Amino acid sequence: VAGAATAKASGWAREVRRDELFKDYIEWSDLIGIRRKREQTIFGRELHELVRGLRTGRRSEADGTRPRVYLLPPLEECRAGWDERMQQARQWPREEEVSDDV
Repeated sequence: VAGAATAKASGWAREVRRDELFKDYIEWSDLIGIRRKREQTIFGRELHELVRGLRTGRRSEADGTRPRVYLLPPLEECRAGWDERMQQARQWPREEEVSDDV
């Protein structure tokens, strides 16, 4: 509920490495006992279905690599989409967006 896209982020980052988000999914799934996890391709496909406005891209790193990233909509839009999908409004805490890249 805190408004962080990954376990390491301190706030909402609009750009998140795809491998980092998938790693968080695997760790969270292990923690709660899910044995059959999605493959990374299926995870990405389902994430696109859940998050309206989600895009993908590449980011240039200082070492010359170009990892794939998810480009997330603003936190407020993600929360509104979740409320719509769950068919109920929720009282979300007010969060300031940050530009932490993870």
